[in-house]
Amino acid sequence: MAKSRSRIENDDCSSSPNYLTSMRGDDDQLLSHLFKGINSTSTITRSGWCLKDGTYHLLQACNGIFRPIVEAQGVETTFMSSEVEIHAEKEVTCFQSLCRAITGQGTSNSTAKIYWTRLTDLVGNDFCPENFADREDYEIYLQKEIGFSRAKARYIIGLSEAFVNGTLSELMLKTGSEKDIRDALLPISGIGDWTIDMFLIFHLQLPDVLPLGDLNVKKGIADLFSLRGKEKKEKMNDIMKPFAPYRSLAALYFWKVADSKPSSRKKKATKKLNSSPKKNNTMNCPENKRKGNIAKCSGSMDTPVAKRTKRLRRKVTP
Repeated sequence: MAKSRSRIENDDCSSSPNYLTSMRGDDDQLLSHLFKGINSTSTITRSGWCLKDGTYHLLQACNGIFRPIVEAQGVETTFMSSEVEIHAEKEVTCFQSLCRAITGQGTSNSTAKIYWTRLTDLVGNDFCPENFADREDYEIYLQKEIGFSRAKARYIIGLSEAFVNGTLSELMLKTGSEKDIRDALLPISGIGDWTIDMFLIFHLQLPDVLPLGDLNVKKGIADLFSLRGKEKKEKMNDIMKPFAPYRSLAALYFWKVADSKPSSRKKKATKKLNSSPKKNNTMNCPENKRKGNIAKCSGSMDTPVAKRTKRLRRKVTP
């Protein structure tokens, strides 16, 4: 706690000492309320940092600009050890985590889950690199059985071969520095900065990863700081510096906010539905005396089908 407080006093967003003292008192109360009943041991993440300390730091940074988000969304439980134990029957390997990240590339969350379920069911309990790399024509097999694109199937096979030939290893990925991990993964086909960021955040649970390649994170920063126009990546990186060393936690909150909002497609559909004119369903229509048309009435089920004129066809919308 003390480390987080001293860091806030020295950042560019700090305010007067009296204001900070008052704000800290409110944040202490909020923190106690949020983590009430939560075992302190479960707030220690896989990489050793404390979720409670990270949440307190977000509340304090930049005069508490993040506080409304934390108040609205509550505790971010993704990194809690109790949640990890519930959702994982056995430890997930680095290879499996990277495969899942590749599976989710360029697809929606629901589609990614379907692909991942098919892949795990296909491989079974023997989900290891050798099970992919040693089979001939396995790329075609993955396309047919899982529904992968040709490129995505190749990415999975290429990753498997990198583990088999020693280019990558579980030990190096678990114990190496962030720079070493990035340098090792970037040359692998199908693995870019976004995939590495997802691996560092969700599998290794490193505290200070800021995935600026993610649209929801960039939108979250823009909304939080009222940025307009296309802001450069460097500017967003500078803006988020006061939230270090817990920017991974900030990213999780941005995703949580994005998930809690209705999609723009749903908004448009609702707006269109509400604004669409009501159809005329009256059964009593005046007789249509136009030559060649026999009593056309849109609401009558008993109206005989009339010969359509050229003008009528132009009015019909597909």
